[in-house]
Formats: sequence, C-alpha cells, structure tokens
Amino acid sequence: MTRLNSLFALAAIFSVNLLHAETKTGGIKFVSGQDIMSQLNESATIQDKLKLEEQRWTADLKKMQAEGQKLVQELELKRKTATKDAIEEHQEKLDKLQRTLQNKAKEAEETIKRAYQKELGKLNKKIQTTVNKMASKNGWDAVVLKETGEVLYTAPGSDASADIVTMMNREYTAKVPKFKK
Repeated sequence: MTRLNSLFALAAIFSVNLLHAETKTGGIKFVSGQDIMSQLNESATIQDKLKLEEQRWTADLKKMQAEGQKLVQELELKRKTATKDAIEEHQEKLDKLQRTLQNKAKEAEETIKRAYQKELGKLNKKIQTTVNKMASKNGWDAVVLKETGEVLYTAPGSDASADIVTMMNREYTAKVPKFKK
C-alpha cells in the first residue's frame, strides 16, 4: 500500500511538472533547514537566551550540591561522636536534600527543554511565513525541506489529484476486466 501511495505521489509530482511546463513557473525549490537555522541572527539570540536560563539553573543546583557535600562531611564527623538518633536525623536531612536536588535537576531539564521548544516553535512560524511570502512572490510551485523531504509550501492550484484520477480512469478502465454480478 505504501509503495502504491509513493507511486501516486510521484505521478502527481510529474503531472504537476508536465502541466506547468508550458507556463514555466518557478518550479520546485529546496531549502536547507540546517543552513537557515545556523545562519539566522535570531538563532544566536535564542541560544544565548537559553544558555542564560541553563546557567541560572546550574548555579542553583551547584549551591544545593555544595550544601549536600557539607552535610556529608558533617555526617562523617557525627558518625564518630554523635548518638545513633542524631546520625539518623542527619542522614534524613541528607536524603531529603538529595531527593530535592534530583527533583530540581529534573525540573531544570524539563524547563529548559520547554523553553527551547517554545522558542523554536516561534522561529519556525517566522520561517514558514517567510517561505510562503517568497514562494508566492516568486511564483514557486513548491518548497521542500532538503533534510526530510517535507513540503513546506505548495502553490494554490498545484494539486493534480483530479488530473491523475481522470487520466488513470481513462487509461486503465478499459484494461480492467469487468466482473459479472
């Protein structure tokens, strides 16, 4: 079934190109998402913004780690002189701090990931808007992302599905044997 869909898609692309061969429009253009993202000034701004967010979280986590190391050292000293209850109480403090540190690290990772996705989403919308404007202005039939083959833009009226169906029905209906009821 997938191969059949691929063949239909190829047929549609070829028919669009054949239909537009006489008018000589802008054709299909390919863009590199990596090149766009790496060369945009706004990408560097987003990276700097996210780096600051990451540094803020890292500073908080480092403070908590230092606090934990201090508690470990105190616990080692207490093991030599303190009562069993005092050692257990200190161990509970340390365990609680470790859980808090793990939760905070997880929260930091999720927060930074969400911020990245949010910024990337905003940037992708701007890129899509720019692609649409340029394609329309320059008469391009389609814009395709090089890395994935994803179609970013198709010109209005470029859907050749009806033409494909008509041609196939015309050419193959005569060859298909009819079943008797």
